[in-house]
Amino acid sequence: MTQIKAGTSRRTFTKAAAWATPVIAAAATAPMAAASTEPPEEATSIGGTSTSPKVGNVGFIRPQGLDPNGNEGYFPNGQTFRLLSSDLDFDTIVVTAITGGTIVKLSDGEWLITPDDGVTSVNITFNSPVPGSYRLVSEGPVDPGQSWGGTVLP
Repeated sequence: MTQIKAGTSRRTFTKAAAWATPVIAAAATAPMAAASTEPPEEATSIGGTSTSPKVGNVGFIRPQGLDPNGNEGYFPNGQTFRLLSSDLDFDTIVVTAITGGTIVKLSDGEWLITPDDGVTSVNITFNSPVPGSYRLVSEGPVDPGQSWGGTVLP
């Protein structure tokens, strides 16, 4: 309990306490503000990309943007990827889930992937009734021509 010095009025003490309350409240929230993260910067490279072979006709692809410091970076406008199958019988891929973008079948064995605005990665799960191999190619503007490959096993 705070003691009031002799000669200090209750009004003076109450006024001082009222002024101190906002300072204490602001100081209590400062650590939370310091812990907040900055929004991602624009991607300058493609990394963290995984193309996973899975047994049971399932494949998973995840292109991810990286900023100049190697942190997650959002894909710039116009970024696209091509998903290509290199086996003639592998043109029966069925996309079962996609988050962070859209995928459009262009022809047998070829799909166009376009990331949504502001996303740092696109997750694509697909299946195929036959085994085969596939490749993901960046069409830019980030890392045009860079590609990754994978297989789906029976």
